[in-house]
Amino acid sequence: MKIYVSGRISGLNQNFCRSVFDEAEQFLLSIGFDAVFNPMSTQGRFDTWEQYMRNDLKELMTCDAIFMLDGWELSKGARLEHHNAQQLGMIILYESERRNALVSEVKKIVADTLNISEEQITSKSRSQKLFFARMLTAVVLRQCKYSLQRIGTAINRDHSSVIYILRQHDIELSHNAKYKRWSEQVAEQIDKHNILNADEL
Repeated sequence: MKIYVSGRISGLNQNFCRSVFDEAEQFLLSIGFDAVFNPMSTQGRFDTWEQYMRNDLKELMTCDAIFMLDGWELSKGARLEHHNAQQLGMIILYESERRNALVSEVKKIVADTLNISEEQITSKSRSQKLFFARMLTAVVLRQCKYSLQRIGTAINRDHSSVIYILRQHDIELSHNAKYKRWSEQVAEQIDKHNILNADEL
């Protein structure tokens, strides 16, 4: 199955857009799509917005589904792509819905394993147990190809905190038997629910 990535490009920093679209492409491939059309792959080939849209709509016609990135509503081109996908009865997937659902699922597994509430994972508490809960959540989301920014949003921590948390994971695995056991239990549940290899968005 081939899927088209749709989102805002005009008016945004091109390096930022490339990273967002490339991340989406890798995410979609990792969960089972056979091919992904990434509009950023055509940047620099055309002179006008109209030329880009003609090409992109042609590419859209070769796809079975479309993946709407967050903020697509702000883009005239993405709205046009969304409309065409609707009219053609294509499968329409939304980044926000999939990612929010996945975050909730991961948090539930971690919370159940550590016998805490999901809300505690995003709390301001610095207790060791909750630190470990955030760490386990961050590690799984990173394995799901989430960016550091998205992980930070999920666990209510800033970018630098996420980097520190991810670095501490290997250290705790090698020195903390309790954390290692929790990590193994979470990994078992993640595998049981097929989260890292989900075949639907």
